[in-house]
Formats: sequence, C-alpha cells, structure tokens
Amino acid sequence: MSIKKIKIKNFKSIKFIEIELNTLNCIIGKNGSGKSNILKALKYFYDNLTRDNSSKNIFDKENQYAEYTEITVDYDFSSILKIIRDREMIDEKLNPYFEKILSLFNYKNSHEYVETKEHIITATLTQYKKNNNRVWNLTDETRSLLKSIFPIYHIDSRHINLTDWNNLWDIIGDICKVKVEEQEEFESSMEENLQNKVVEALSYIQDEFNNNDINLQTFTNRQKLVHMFQFQLKGREFRHHENDLDYFSDGTNSYNYLRLLINLIKTITPLKFKNSLLIVDEPEIGLHPKFIDSLIESFTSITEPTRIIFTTHSSRMVKDMISSGANSVMYHTILKNRHTIITKLNESKDNRQANIITETEACCYFAKCILFYEGYTENELFNNKNLKSIFPLLKEIELYSFNGNNVGVKTIHPSNKNLEIPFLVLLDMDKIIAFDKKENIFSIKRDKFLNPLSVKEIEKKEKLLYGKKRIQTLNVRQQIIGYCNDVRFRFNDYGLPYDNYFYELRGLIKNYCKQYDIYPVSTTIEGVLINEGNIDIVFEWMCRRIDNKIVNINQKADYIKKLECFFNLEESLKYKVAALRLLHKGKSDNLLKYANSNKEKITGESQAKSKLDANSKFKKAYNDMNWYQVKKTSGWVSEFMNYFFNNYINNKKMTKEEEIETFKEHFKELYDIIKTIENKSKY
Repeated sequence: MSIKKIKIKNFKSIKFIEIELNTLNCIIGKNGSGKSNILKALKYFYDNLTRDNSSKNIFDKENQYAEYTEITVDYDFSSILKIIRDREMIDEKLNPYFEKILSLFNYKNSHEYVETKEHIITATLTQYKKNNNRVWNLTDETRSLLKSIFPIYHIDSRHINLTDWNNLWDIIGDICKVKVEEQEEFESSMEENLQNKVVEALSYIQDEFNNNDINLQTFTNRQKLVHMFQFQLKGREFRHHENDLDYFSDGTNSYNYLRLLINLIKTITPLKFKNSLLIVDEPEIGLHPKFIDSLIESFTSITEPTRIIFTTHSSRMVKDMISSGANSVMYHTILKNRHTIITKLNESKDNRQANIITETEACCYFAKCILFYEGYTENELFNNKNLKSIFPLLKEIELYSFNGNNVGVKTIHPSNKNLEIPFLVLLDMDKIIAFDKKENIFSIKRDKFLNPLSVKEIEKKEKLLYGKKRIQTLNVRQQIIGYCNDVRFRFNDYGLPYDNYFYELRGLIKNYCKQYDIYPVSTTIEGVLINEGNIDIVFEWMCRRIDNKIVNINQKADYIKKLECFFNLEESLKYKVAALRLLHKGKSDNLLKYANSNKEKITGESQAKSKLDANSKFKKAYNDMNWYQVKKTSGWVSEFMNYFFNNYINNKKMTKEEEIETFKEHFKELYDIIKTIENKSKY
C-alpha cells in the first residue's frame, strides 16, 4: 500500500477534511468548490518535507480564530515490510536501506514483522500563522526516507508545457534513482570509454576553462542519471510520429503527455521499491471526449503500489469512472459558508448502475440542485423557454427524467450516493396512494425508494425524533394512516369527492413527503397545468387551437360547440377542471383514469380498478370529444404554456415581480414547486 490517509486543517478554503485513499481516487465538484486546494495542500506538504518552502498564503482567511495550518499524511508500510521479509529469506544480510525502514518500527530484523498488525507512520506538518514557524513530528532523516519511498508527482493540466516535455526527464530521473555505488561504477565506465576517444579535445576544453576561471555547476545524481538515459536513448527532445510536438494540437499533446507519464510511473516505480502517488489536476482540459475515455482506461489500469488522485468537473470522466467498475473511490466537494465540504460517495450495490450511466446522469454530480421527475410531460414543461425566462433558476439546475426507472435515479440520487446536493423528486400522487373503488379506501403504495410512507426504517427513525421535526413527520404519518384505515371516501361519477376528507388527506401527504424532498402533486402533472386558477384560459386556448387547426368552417363550429357543451355540462368549477384535465390524459381527483368505452377496452380486475365509471350524461359528452386527440408527446404542453405567456405576460408591460405574481395566480402549484426548488438551492 501507499499513502493511506490525508488530513487537512485550516488550509485555504479547507476547515477540516479527511480522505482515505484507494488505488484510483477521483475528487469531483464544481469550479470554485475547493478541489484543487486539496491537491495543493498535499503538494505543499511534500514541498516542505525535506526543505523549507514555506508560504504565508496557505492559511484559512475566513476563520480569524484559526491560528495554524496542519497537514497529516498516514503512510502504510505493510506491503514494503512484507517485501523486506521475503528478501531476507533469500539474502541473509539486509542492506542498510532496509534496516532503516525496519528501525521505524523498532524491528531488529524482518522476522519480527507481524502481517496482521498495522504498520503506519504518521507525518504531520504544523505551521503557525503568528510567526510562520513550521513544526514536524518526525526527524529530518525519517522524512527524507518517506519522500524517497513514497514520492508524489504533481501535474496541473492547465500549466503543462504542451510542446516541451523536458520536465518528464526530471520525473524519470527521480523514479529511476540508483544506489550511489552503482551510479559511480557506471560513470567510471562511461568516462573511461569516452576519454579514450576524445581525450585530446577534452584536455583542450579543460585547460581553456581553467585559464578563464570558468567552472561548472556540478550535476546532481538525478541529473547525471537523466543524461545517461538520454545518451543511451540517443536524444533529449520528445517527438511524436516523427514530428515535433508543435505539429500537433494541444489536446493531442496533453493526452500523449499524460498517458506517457502514467505508463512510466506504473511500470518503473514497482521495480525501484517506490510507492508513487500521481496527482493530476483536471486532466480533461483540452481533451476530445474519446481521449478522455482512453485516459480513464489508462487510469484504471493502475495497480498497487502506484496510486492516482485526480480532480475533475468533467461529466464524461465521471461516467467513465463509474462504468469502469475499477478499484476506485470518488469524493464530492462543495463550497458551503465559504469552506470546502467533502463527502465520500457510496459505492454502488447494483451492478446495473454501471451499465446504464450516461453523461446525463453524470452531469447531476456537479449540479447546484437536481429536479427528478417521471416523464415526457414534465420534461417538456420544465424545459419551456418562457418558463425558464421568468424563473432563471431552471437554467441553473439539473433536470432528470427517470421514466419510472428507479435504477437510473439510484445512480445519482444524493441520499443514495451521499452527495451534498439539494434535490426534489416530483411525483404524481398516485405513486404514493391508490384508491380502491370497491372498498372506497386509499392504501399506501409500496415503493421503498420513492414513497417514504412505505419505509419501516424511516418510521423507526421518526419515533426517535422530538419537537417540531417529530410533529412534521411521525405525527403526520399517523394521521395519514388513520385516514387510510378509518375513512370511507365517496366520489361522484367523474372522481370529485363529496366531502373534504380526501383534500385533507392529500394535504397531509404532500406536507409529509416534502420533509423527505419528495413533492407529490395533487393529481398528475396535467393537474398542475390545468387548475382552478387558469381553467378559463385553458378553455380559451382550446378554442383557439381548434380555430387554428381545423380548416373546414362547419366542422370548426361543430367542434367548438361540442367543447362548450362538454365544458358547461356542470357549473361547478371543480367539474370544469376535472373534465379538461381528463381530456388531456390526466386523472380525476381520486387518481383514476376515465374509461372511454369507444376507445379503451378494460381487461382484468386491476385495470378496472384504475378506471372511472362515469354516468351516461358525462360519458356521452366525453365520447363526443373523441375527435380531440391529445397525446403526451403531442406538444400540447408547449403550445399551452407559450399561449399563456404570449397573451398574459409577454405582451404586457410588467415588472419582474408583476410577471411572477401573474404566473403564481394562474399556476399556484407549479409556482410552489419552483419556490421549493429555489429554497433548496440556497446553500
């Protein structure tokens, strides 16, 4: 194993975080959430591990009481000690390097190593704000050993020199360090061979330098090693496909640079007794999607003891990571109260999630807020340009249509994945309760993921609550169950209740579910659009629609007359709303569909229970409207919403507040949904 855990305290935007590392580690989050500060903290720790590279710009400026910055790294030596033990079995005498490692745990020899015991060395850097003093808990020698065994290589994709890769030689030199005696032996052999051939020229050069008091800065061991490699490889400048790097695009060069670096580190470090950590900040910058796919394949090919940490705000990378099924861990960052909050994402327990995830799902991991809804009608509504114009928030949040597929929802649901992202699940009321016509009762539907009323674990937790939260949850739950068990609900032939019991039940359910970020609409989404606040506008729009679509004048007059008869069959406002809602494939107040005897054939008891038994008067009027063809995918939602905006808002001289007030008057429930989302988004 390599670096096991990192703790950071009071570093820039980080108040306190703790990260446990795996082979592949991905930190995701929006721009400005503090992802890069995590990597900067680790780099700062290493920059100061064996020398003084301190800075005053690392402290938490938002917390005036934070007197120091502290960075802690846990190093796991278990696998290294096991290798030492295995080698000692072959070579009776240990080399001094191995003896140093054993001494960290007070072992005289590797036989004292116990495999079941943890072998962690913790290094902590504390830097005080007052005097900028740095304090380490380990000696210089121990820290030097840590840096040698557990090197890190930090790459900021925004600052890669895409046409000059010479810094790769520094990394190669560091990875490939050899023992001093081995290097001296190689140098001696090389000098002997060279001097025999160029001795005269070398002598002239040396004399000239001496005569002019010229000396050269001595190569470090790393530099010597790099020059040896360059000599053996017959070159220094990198090229690709026989062309200079400036021949290629930035994306191509960035991709090739990163892929080469990854392959070098994962191939060489295990041979050199190193547990390397590669840190890459936003590797997706400038990359074509296919390059991103290929780069993730390179990342996921990494095996211990090499590890990678990378940050990203690329939905493509997140999708590839999840679908790869690699030995990885993902962390999610947000900025809350000007401090970085990090959470570890829960691993998927359903293998289907890796198979179905697309960039649509992955985008939600970076959302300001997520609105989940069921189907096409909601999708058409919330993507309406007029609605987004009056409520710009809808442009900022992620809209996710799951079409009844709970697997897709679970892939990104914040509660399921442990994401610090506010969300709202919009459902039809019939996903929560169902009406039994025979018994005249409502029952709670069984859906453990979307219906909190059906989850026993939630009920158990509610019993432990107290105060306001207990009243809003457990007490309301008990009232709902009481209504379902004790009340017989009576409805007329087209689904309108004879009393207020149903409306009381519906209100309780909505208030209860909202405590769990679920918003069940009063009936269906069609009922949100066609309601008591705008029923006259709906009728007006329908008449205009007929006028525009029907060419034959006589037929047009006949259709409008039939619509008027259907609309005015009863004076009740609730009837008019229910009638037009049913006509647009919605449901009645008791959540049943209307069975059109001419068009729909009811088969089986379960289907029969979901249909209305309308009286002959309503049935005749409804059947007379057969010509009014409306399907969920017909575009009627956009037509109606655009008609409303064009005739009641866009053509008026109103302030923004007046526009919103007009909208609220005619779409009360839809306005409440949007305000609920808005309140959740303020974090």
